[in-house]
Amino acid sequence: MNKLLPRFFTRLYTAISLAICASVALTVVFMEDWQMHDDNSDFVADVSLIYQVLEHERAKTVLSPKDFYQQLQQDKYKYPFEITWWEPEQSSSIPCDECQFAQTIKDVDVYYLNHGKLLSIHQINRQSGRVILQDHQTLVIPEHLETQYIEEQNAQFIDIEEAKPFIIFGMILLTIGIIIYIPIRQLQRQISQLDSVNHQFGLGNLTARADDKMSEPLRELAHSFNKMAQEISDTVTENQIFAQAVPHELRTPLSRIQLASGILRSDCSLAEQQELLDDIDQYIEDIDKLCSQVITFSQVNGHGQSGQVSEIKLKDFLSASIARFPNQQKIAIKLVVSDSLRVINDCAYLRLVIDNLIKNSINHAASEIIISAASASDRDNSLINFCVEDDGAGIDEADYDTIFIAYARLDKSRSRKTGGLGLGLAIAQKAAKRLNSKIIVGRSALGGAKFILRL
Repeated sequence: MNKLLPRFFTRLYTAISLAICASVALTVVFMEDWQMHDDNSDFVADVSLIYQVLEHERAKTVLSPKDFYQQLQQDKYKYPFEITWWEPEQSSSIPCDECQFAQTIKDVDVYYLNHGKLLSIHQINRQSGRVILQDHQTLVIPEHLETQYIEEQNAQFIDIEEAKPFIIFGMILLTIGIIIYIPIRQLQRQISQLDSVNHQFGLGNLTARADDKMSEPLRELAHSFNKMAQEISDTVTENQIFAQAVPHELRTPLSRIQLASGILRSDCSLAEQQELLDDIDQYIEDIDKLCSQVITFSQVNGHGQSGQVSEIKLKDFLSASIARFPNQQKIAIKLVVSDSLRVINDCAYLRLVIDNLIKNSINHAASEIIISAASASDRDNSLINFCVEDDGAGIDEADYDTIFIAYARLDKSRSRKTGGLGLGLAIAQKAAKRLNSKIIVGRSALGGAKFILRL
């Protein structure tokens, strides 16, 4: 996914908003055109009726069309429309300077005038002149009310007529937006809830379940997730019980074997017998360590945060971890950590990660180990890189993932000769996951392996 792109629902809301705006805008434009066409048609129907009446009255007189209509022109408020006799000049084909041609309806030319007024031109047979019928431009208003009337008309025209399309547009947009937003917002909340539950379950909260009271198709998805989560939870619980029960059960016969070995040691004087008993004790110790690691791996693999979150002074914390391991090979361990470096985290899981990484390096280093911790950025002290590297044989890049699999062993660089039981790095990786981190493997400048934990 391109990180530069906004979130899915942001893109969805934006696309829907643009689609609604475009649809409403086009609708308003077409409605205005249609309304204008309707107004023009109504106007032509009205003036045509008046024109027919006038022509019927003219036929009863002996006046010419010019004289008849010029006579009617004198009293322009007698009829619903202003009547004008017009004889087109060769230099002009429009009746007035402010006229704008609109359309021709039923052989009647219609023109626009100022303030939404209309004008129509009617042709009289065998006459060069034309009859013009147009909306009244002015009304006869008493002088003391004229100013007030004009102000009211101007205010009404500005406030209502000009704002009317925008009001309609806004209302339509708001209505459609609310109708679409409510179900999409509900869908977004439900998807966010599913994502949150999935994240919690992935972090080890095996009791996390989705709310199955959702709308379709998310209801079926939530039901399937809950069913899968329950099956996984049951399997993990059974495996944990088994993994913890077996080591506990093994320790009872191991204790008896150790007791029997102690009794036999007092009666055995031959060196070969003592050596054999030493081997038995070593085997018992190895099995006991393995049992402890199995229990630890089971616990860290099946639970979330231990809850022991506190501020940790890294230099003292690492020094204490180093002191817990006997350095029989006399390997030089160099600690490079600032006295002021601190981190707030789960100390139990952090100790599991650090202890297993240090122990792994001690087992495989030739003569030198460097343990360091530093801020990942000068601007952000909350990110700390913890690093353990040695001068051992190192790890092939193809095996970087394999070493974190429980009981996995590498034939060359990580064999049984090192004394490992195959669970140390697996425990470290699982504990790192509980810290919302990950162990990164690489090649050290010393020649051996390099493990980096970003806190």
